[in-house]
Amino acid sequence: MMMHVKRILTYQKAICHEAFIHMEGQKEFVQIDHNDLFPYLLVNIGSGGSMIKVDGDGKFQWVSGTNVGGGTYWGLGRLLTKCKSFDELLELSQRGDNRTIDMLVGDIYSGMDYSKIGLSASTIASSFGKAIRLYCTNALEGPPKVHLAYLLFLCVVTRTLVKAKASCLYAAYKL
Repeated sequence: MMMHVKRILTYQKAICHEAFIHMEGQKEFVQIDHNDLFPYLLVNIGSGGSMIKVDGDGKFQWVSGTNVGGGTYWGLGRLLTKCKSFDELLELSQRGDNRTIDMLVGDIYSGMDYSKIGLSASTIASSFGKAIRLYCTNALEGPPKVHLAYLLFLCVVTRTLVKAKASCLYAAYKL
């Protein structure tokens, strides 16, 4: 864990475009103010995931973790797609479309947003939710592997981000 924190601190100081926000398919780089860097939550996704509160050089504390991470993605991905390598699975996922298998808010509300609570029609309501009715009639024929690879990627990332957000709130108020 110490090496991860040291490596990230080095990257933040040495690489200009190390931090970015990814929204609606667009990557926007964020300028880091090195005088106002701490505290922050470092989220590391390996076999599982770790959330680490970093308070300064050499000052950090493990906040939380998750058993869902890269190992989950690779293990389930290999079972679902028969990919022979992690890189092959990632490459496959880049061509997928989760809307074919995920149940979206718009699927539930006839293509409409649920604006009363701020949900757009494209928000995922249930991962793999359409698989129940779309692929139950013929068990031998399932969704294309590209969609499964992408959907699984979204599931792992979303699970990790939800856990990271909860960890951030916990770290801000309790640590």
